[in-house]
Formats: sequence, C-alpha cells, structure tokens
Amino acid sequence: MGAAYPTFLPELAARPELGWRLAREAWGRGLAAEAAGAAREDAFARLGLSELISIIHPENRRSRRLAAKLGMVVERQVHNPVLGREVDVWRLAAPDVS
Repeated sequence: MGAAYPTFLPELAARPELGWRLAREAWGRGLAAEAAGAAREDAFARLGLSELISIIHPENRRSRRLAAKLGMVVERQVHNPVLGREVDVWRLAAPDVS
C-alpha cells in the first residue's frame, strides 16, 4: 500500500496513485481500509501531495467501496493498453489546511 506513479499509463504517469493489494486470505478484516487510510494521510501530510488517484477496474467492487470510503470519486475512464480495456480513475484532492 502506498503512493507511486503509474508509469504503465503514460497519460497518468505524472499523477501519484494510491494503490492497495492484499492476499485473499486477508480480505474482510478492514486491513486495506486501515493501511490505505494511513498511506493517504502520509501522502498528504508528509509528502505534501496535492492529489491522489486510484486506478480501479470497474467490476472490482471491493476496491470501489474502499476508494469511496477514502473519500475518492470517479473522475473518468482511461484505456489501459496492458489490459486492453477501460479502467476507472478515482481522485481525491488534498484537504484544505488553510
């Protein structure tokens, strides 16, 4: 879990992506939400990022739910040439600290 740049999608390569992946046996325990939430906070507070995106397959219900729980919203779809299909780009702006 954490922020990285999705270089596999050139049109998004300059935007920091918050990603997560857990082994199936770890699903359903809230671990992804806890870790992704901590990574989100670190990305905004320590790294000073202005936004985060997540690239999620439209049929991945668990990841869509987690993205929504983190405060993300669907921005648009892009074509992923590696998969040969459209994927959703979710976005979250850094909180206003003024």
